[in-house]
Amino acid sequence: MLNRKKSIDHKTALVFGDIFQDLSDESFVLKSGSYLARAGLENSWFEEKRCLDAGCGAGIAADALSRIKGTRVYAVDFSKPCLALARKRLSNFGNCSLWEASLLELPFKNDSFDFVNCNSVLHHLTNPLKALSELSRVLSSSGWLFLGVYGAGGLANEYRINMGRFLAKTVPYSLMKKILPPKQRAQILNYWYVPVRRPYREALIREMLASCGFQNITRLSSGFYRKPVSYFEKIKLGPDGMYMHFLAQKRSTFV
Repeated sequence: MLNRKKSIDHKTALVFGDIFQDLSDESFVLKSGSYLARAGLENSWFEEKRCLDAGCGAGIAADALSRIKGTRVYAVDFSKPCLALARKRLSNFGNCSLWEASLLELPFKNDSFDFVNCNSVLHHLTNPLKALSELSRVLSSSGWLFLGVYGAGGLANEYRINMGRFLAKTVPYSLMKKILPPKQRAQILNYWYVPVRRPYREALIREMLASCGFQNITRLSSGFYRKPVSYFEKIKLGPDGMYMHFLAQKRSTFV
């Protein structure tokens, strides 16, 4: 079981390390610039705060957080290739440090952070509930978690992607990367080749967050991340949408 988990982690690290190699400077700047608007908190709230980017990838959220006055940012990932890319992107920030670690075993003391970002990570983990428990542990009382996960269901979402993942079992990653159109390459390689892809229903995420000591759980639903309304949208995208963002506060009495 342990060897299987190591194999999954190793493949996940390699896939994302390769995908982020193709992230252009322009795309990085755009994604970093729009991050705080999606996080659901005023920019001024982050001032002088200790922030954790849990599963930092190329460092997009860490970049946005590091630009705010007085922040202290810790960016964590278990992928050496991702950390190497993030280190280059974040090299000008003296208030940001990078750590190689798993979200299942974070190297920080209890109540270390005021804010935790965990976007597009949980659905790739072998033990997501343990990861949420760890994020809760290192978050201070009344601190905030920003969480992003895949939504479940939908003909143009989960079922189409599952068909692609079935195809990927017979087509090598290196070949698929060569034949895919550049604009769609990163998204499709992510959807099809990362070993674990576990989409969620909104109700389950709320239940998991509550069980790990979170309250004031809010679905941040706007633009691409909005919850489908019409019957057609629900059939196409799934009842909760293709992607969900949540803002949740740690209960001050949680132990």
